[in-house]
Amino acid sequence: VIRHYYKWEKPIVLLSHSFGSNLSFVYSAVYPEEVSKFISIDCARHQMMVLPGTTVSSMRNTMDKTLKYEESLNPPQYSYDGLLEMFYKGRRGLISKEGCEILLSRGMSTLENGKVCLSRDVRVKLNAFGLLTEEVLLKLSGRIKCDVLSIQAENGTVHNNYKGEIFKKTVEII
Repeated sequence: VIRHYYKWEKPIVLLSHSFGSNLSFVYSAVYPEEVSKFISIDCARHQMMVLPGTTVSSMRNTMDKTLKYEESLNPPQYSYDGLLEMFYKGRRGLISKEGCEILLSRGMSTLENGKVCLSRDVRVKLNAFGLLTEEVLLKLSGRIKCDVLSIQAENGTVHNNYKGEIFKKTVEII
């Protein structure tokens, strides 16, 4: 969509982080002829995967969240200090308070009443393509033909668990 909107010539280079890397991963697999390079920073594509035996409950959860987010597109309001503390605790000490302040400076808005809110669309938390099976993730990985650089933080989201192992398999296939 972005390539068409800006009338970019093929092939394109994708540089993306987290959720954006999910989208770039899928785009690179679905349109391999359009992408020459895919640079992924802390890709969370393993978060797009449904665990075996949980497909229906995961779909229901996604649908319930979609309805919830649609009903409440007015984001919660916080004091700056309250939001900073919540943001810092949510990062489990992996980012300093100063780092959290920097991230919030580009990810929050100040409201007329002096309160602040996160400026991102909460629907981004939903899985844009639904939840994918291990088989689909691995097949998508095999369709990527461009040069790929995948950068993962040492203490990032890829853990030593089932989903982390699948993420590692996708990297090996690519």
